[in-house]
Amino acid sequence: MRHDECKPPRRRSGAFATALSATLLMSGPALASPAPAASAAGDMMKRAEAAEAPLRVALLGTSLTRRGGWDRALEAALSECLGRPVEALNFAGSGMTSRWGLTQVAAVRAARPDVVAVEFSANDASILKGFSIDESAANARRILEELRPAGGSGGAEGPALILMAMNPIHGIRGWIRPWLDHYYDAYAPLAAEVGAAFLDLRPSWRALGAGGLRRAIPDGAHPRPEVAASIVAPALARVIAHRKGGSRGGSSC
Repeated sequence: MRHDECKPPRRRSGAFATALSATLLMSGPALASPAPAASAAGDMMKRAEAAEAPLRVALLGTSLTRRGGWDRALEAALSECLGRPVEALNFAGSGMTSRWGLTQVAAVRAARPDVVAVEFSANDASILKGFSIDESAANARRILEELRPAGGSGGAEGPALILMAMNPIHGIRGWIRPWLDHYYDAYAPLAAEVGAAFLDLRPSWRALGAGGLRRAIPDGAHPRPEVAASIVAPALARVIAHRKGGSRGGSSC
């Protein structure tokens, strides 16, 4: 055997190393390519989670809201309408007036709601409370103005605001509220001035007729929860859906 036949094949080995290096260099980007895809998938997941975040609706008012029995029905109706979860946060208080409502603004703001619905006329109108229509409207204005800067997940300008005129009151409870409709009526121009919505529920209640009202509101002031749920919840859901841009994948409101 010739001595040079035992030498390692340097030129062939060098060519193999060069080819191997090139292959590794070419395969490097391919190994790194899933990173952008993973990032895009993460972004999609974050957007999906944000889309599923509940719409937060804060309710501030009297016993007509505190124990009205329509807040859960509102969640269901609005969720079906908008095609997203809805959370109703009940900040109302039985027997309370707009003066008390002013003390609750900080708690409402801290909840960062997307929508706030307010009603205090029913108690402000009681002659036992000593509120004038002007004071009632002024307090409502302050409540709305102090809610504006709070912001919400829906935007930097703050939550959408709604003033509500609730049900008629009859019997003894109606006698001590002789000018209740005037207190309710004061909300309409105020809402227009501050850019809030005004929901007047009185026509729906009056459509029940005198006998129907007595059956629906047996104590003269507080509607039966099932009746309130059938009147207040769908009407308020429609107003909120309009303020929040209509349905988003859910059924029509």
